[in-house]
Amino acid sequence: MTGLKFAKTVLDPLAEGLRENHSLSELRVVSCSFAEDDGSFCRTMKLLGLDSLASALSVHDTVETVEFSHCGLSDANSLSIKKIVNGQAARRNEAQWMSGLRGDEKPVFHEKQGLISLVLAGNKFGDQFLSDLLPVLSFDRYIRVIAST
Repeated sequence: MTGLKFAKTVLDPLAEGLRENHSLSELRVVSCSFAEDDGSFCRTMKLLGLDSLASALSVHDTVETVEFSHCGLSDANSLSIKKIVNGQAARRNEAQWMSGLRGDEKPVFHEKQGLISLVLAGNKFGDQFLSDLLPVLSFDRYIRVIAST
């Protein structure tokens, strides 16, 4: 989705659709605007809008690439990004643990599904973003790319 204007009322149904979808492999949101509470549009994604999408993406088992480029994200949104990465890591760790309980010698395919690429180019992240994200990255063995430029 590029250059769209999202009203606040659209993000929750979009998130619900993501939760129900089991075939999406990429979600790219680029240069999008998001509505303020008063209905005016801005270039900053509000915490609640991103948080709704983050909740859905954190448990999505087929999405491999998530992109929020040039959406005006900042350190205020770092907890939502952290929620996505942490949820994906927890889901895969649980799958691996369950494989071990069943005595599987090799990891099951389900455990390797999920987020491997996170693209956040053109946003305004700083030290707080890194301080929130680095601890959860240490528990995720599958994310291969985090692009921020």
